[in-house]
Amino acid sequence: MSISVLSTGYFRSVSELSSLNKLNNLNQADTAKEQQEQKVLAEEQSIKAKLGSAAEVQTTYHYALGTDGRRYITGASVTMKGSEDAINRVSGGLTSQDLQSAIKEEREERSENALRETDERRNKIKSADEEAQSERADDELSEEEEAP
Repeated sequence: MSISVLSTGYFRSVSELSSLNKLNNLNQADTAKEQQEQKVLAEEQSIKAKLGSAAEVQTTYHYALGTDGRRYITGASVTMKGSEDAINRVSGGLTSQDLQSAIKEEREERSENALRETDERRNKIKSADEEAQSERADDELSEEEEAP
């Protein structure tokens, strides 16, 4: 067993330090998720403040599970219903047609990404199955050769 000295003067094993480092990395990942969540919520509040009572806002949140088991908000879809002027204030002057076009493109991109991820998973599973079949065939061949 190897021993490391911490600046506090306590002795800890390398495996303990490794576990602490892993825990620290997980905590950093959750901290990043928490910061993202705050950013998303701030953006939503900004949109609502710009619109005021001139439009109705509905928000759908997108979540990711943190290593601590908590669900963190990682994104949001905001639906705005109201006057064209109010929505233009929020959208930076884009027309509703521009916004609809951007939404459509984003949906298509998400669909393409989902299909790509599904294909990648299928290919991994197929490769694993082929490898397992090959190993079984090799094992059976070895057993046949060993049999008298």
